[in-house]
Formats: sequence, C-alpha cells, structure tokens
Amino acid sequence: MSSALIGQLIEQFPYEKVNRVMHELKWTWYDEPGTPSIPAMRALVKGLFRSIEEDGCTEVLCGGFRARKLTDEEGQGYYTLEFIAVGLSTDELNPEEFNG
Repeated sequence: MSSALIGQLIEQFPYEKVNRVMHELKWTWYDEPGTPSIPAMRALVKGLFRSIEEDGCTEVLCGGFRARKLTDEEGQGYYTLEFIAVGLSTDELNPEEFNG
C-alpha cells in the first residue's frame, strides 16, 4: 500500500466536522488545553498510521480516532480512518432492560 494513499486519506478526512463534534462535547485530550486543534488531530492521525506501518498493527485507536489496515475479498489492502464519539459493548448492557 502506498504511503501516498495514506497521505491522501489523512488530508481528505473531515477534521472540521470532528472539531465541531469535539467542541460540542467539550472533548479534550490530556495534553491539549481545550478542544484539540485540527493540526493536533492531523499529527495524531499520522502517528496512528505510522504505528500501523512500522509496528505491523492492523488497528490503532487514540483520542477518539481509529486507524485500520484491512484486506478486501480480493486480498487487496486498504486503510480506514474513523472518529468514534460514542460506543456501547455488551458488558455495558443493563440486563433489566434486555427484552430478548
């Protein structure tokens, strides 16, 4: 996979939308005063993809961002970048509210 494609993914990601969500949620990082800046987000994301490339990881998460290296049905590799603001796992479910 070309580092140029990773660069395009990093550059085309909608950081402005993420910034608005972070601002609305009063999201902070431990080392950033206030809402993280867009340059700080880009730097973090570059580090996530660097970890994937250098350490052989397939998924790295930090600061609400998830970078992944995946393989399609034809065996071609590709990358994804997501910002995850909300999640739920089965161990967080309230059994009293379960109807199934």
